[in-house]
Amino acid sequence: MTLVVLATVGVGYLFYRAMPAYSGTERLPGLSSEARVWRDAHGVPHIFTSSMDDAARALGYLHASERMFQMEILRRVGQGRMAEIRGADLLPVDKFIRTMGFYREAETSLSALSPWAQNRLEAYAEGVNAFLASHALPPEFLLAGDRPEPWRPADSLVIGKIEAYQLSQNFKLKLLRARLNAKLGEERANWLFPGARPGDPITTSPAISGTHASDDSIDDELGTLTGIGKGASNEWVVAGSRTLSGKPILANDPHLDLSARSCGISPVSLRPKDR
Repeated sequence: MTLVVLATVGVGYLFYRAMPAYSGTERLPGLSSEARVWRDAHGVPHIFTSSMDDAARALGYLHASERMFQMEILRRVGQGRMAEIRGADLLPVDKFIRTMGFYREAETSLSALSPWAQNRLEAYAEGVNAFLASHALPPEFLLAGDRPEPWRPADSLVIGKIEAYQLSQNFKLKLLRARLNAKLGEERANWLFPGARPGDPITTSPAISGTHASDDSIDDELGTLTGIGKGASNEWVVAGSRTLSGKPILANDPHLDLSARSCGISPVSLRPKDR
């Protein structure tokens, strides 16, 4: 009985020590001045700072305090490194991701960004790393046998690359069209693709084989790991001539699974470390 109680207390402590601070003052290296955070009734943090760099740094700190394990999984998926913590079953997913080169593309995108955008991503990464350096990790890391590496600006971008892939998928249609062309001939295959014209290029052709990088099971695995479902997003616009305000309305419907957690209303003050 004593062992059960001790084990329960121990597990509870692991969760308690990893809980983020929803009130009080935290020290955050790199801030040029004090940043204040207020969470509304929906748990959404509102950051008030004197500079965009400080805002990005505070945002990284907050994200890491509440969602570090999810961030780590998304980053590992984008790097093709899930098998390191989940075993050989995920090697096909890692091979697919590395073949597609999502992380290489993230690094290329980073180098092409303006200095302004690069500074924001660097400040965000500094905020994430400040939390990692000063706080206990959530128990999920212990269970997974994982210790996160420092966050890099490209880590933020690769998550967007993975999301874009899972919300597009048009390469599968091109592959299907290429296979139908090979089986039925271009003219007959085009009957199934309205708008297709003779000679329209198919980017997957002529390299069609059983080892082509397309497999529904890979997408299912990615969806399970990232929480991003298949499909695409809808959006629509209403002209200002049809609205009461006289201004246009833009609305969109991203087809993403709900993954936000709830939290209460509370103020947090983030101060420069040397103050």
